[in-house]
This record gives sequence, C-alpha cells and structure tokens, in this order.
Amino acid sequence: MIYRKESGTLYEQLVGKLEQQIADGTLRQGDKLPSENMLAKENSISRVTVRQALKLLSEMGLIETKKGIGSFVAVASDPNDVQNKVSSFLQRFEDNFKQAIQIKILIEPTIAKNAAKKPNSREIAQMADYWQCMHHAKSKKQYNELCVAFHLALVETAQNPLLLQFYQKLEKLEEMYLHDLLLPSDKSKKLRQTDIDQHGKILQAVRQGNSEMAYLYTLEHLQYFYNYYTNLRRNDADETETK
Repeated sequence: MIYRKESGTLYEQLVGKLEQQIADGTLRQGDKLPSENMLAKENSISRVTVRQALKLLSEMGLIETKKGIGSFVAVASDPNDVQNKVSSFLQRFEDNFKQAIQIKILIEPTIAKNAAKKPNSREIAQMADYWQCMHHAKSKKQYNELCVAFHLALVETAQNPLLLQFYQKLEKLEEMYLHDLLLPSDKSKKLRQTDIDQHGKILQAVRQGNSEMAYLYTLEHLQYFYNYYTNLRRNDADETETK
C-alpha cells in the first residue's frame, strides 16, 4: 500500500484506510462507500478532506463516483488487484511527470537566462513573494501551489501568452503536488528544504542580473527533481521485488 494510516495528512490517512478495506474485503466490489457526511463524521474530518481522498481513490481506479448517487468500489477484494491498480496509476503519473520535466529542461533555463536581463520586472517581484511564502506554507498542497506560481511567474517574464498557456498545460500534466503526496513525510520535509534552497538560488541569480547562473541554477533544479523522482520510483520497485 502506498499510504500508511498512521501518518500523513488527514486525507492521506483516509485514502490509506479505504484502500486497506478494499484490499482485505471489508469493502467489496460494487459496495457503496459511506456518504461524504458519514465519512467526515466517522473520521473527524471535513467534507472537503473526504472529497480529496475520494478523488485520489477514483484516479487510482479503486472506486467509481457517480454524481448525485455516491462512490462504489470498482475492483475485486484482492490485495494483488488493488496493488496493480495503484501501480498502474503511479506508472501513468510517472510517465506524465517525466515528459513534462523533460520539456521544462529544454525550455525553462533559457527563460531564466533572459529573465535575468530585466531583474526589476513585476514578475520577478512576484517570484520573490512566492518564494517567501513557500517558507511558511501550512500544507503540502499550499506549498506546491506556490512552487507552480513561482515557475509561472518566471515564464511570464518572457511576455509570451502562448508560451504561458503551454506551461500551464505542462503544470497540469506534471501534477507535481500529487507526487509529493506519495512521499513518506520525512523525505517530503527534506525535499521541501532542498526545493526552497534551489528556488532561492534561481531568484537570486535573476535579481542580480546573472544570466549564466540563472540558466545553470534552473537547469540544476529541474534535473535534480527529475533524477530524484526517477531514482525514488526505481528504489521502491527494487524494495518491492525483494519482499
């Protein structure tokens, strides 16, 4: 299972709980899940949190949600079947993630290099604001929204609406915050600090008008995360094979 009930955010805990119940047969294929209100009450969480959990379970293919009717278990009560669904979901995400990052590696360093030629622009001031807010983000979701905003502000320095639209689609494809949610909490905290430091280097180089370092720091940042997540998934696969 990818989630542990005892750790993580409230909706991660609910995802782990429902995933386990589906795998062990407590919830069987075709069973209707309790209502959002009931799940919220039983787990002492908000309906918004319940919806987040159900959305992720639906994306994994473990449940099917019918508007106005409810959510139903979509797989057989077989741990292997459940794990296959989760693995397939992760693979689809990983493929999208890799492709999005590869495109960014080709484009974004050059954008940063050009941005350093106009260090006093409104967009760079916005980048600084987002970077400061990243230090105080209260949730993973909020933090990753700030990361996306930082990069989109950088892209806006190019003053190219088509490029900005393309980048917004890339961010959607990448869904970086979702991959962060799949990390154990200790790794997530370490990753966040590295991420803050790397964003700070990019920002400093751009503000100082250092085009070459802005290019290199942006390239370093993107390559780091591409390699980090690729190695993380490879290590997870190796651990699974040895069990």
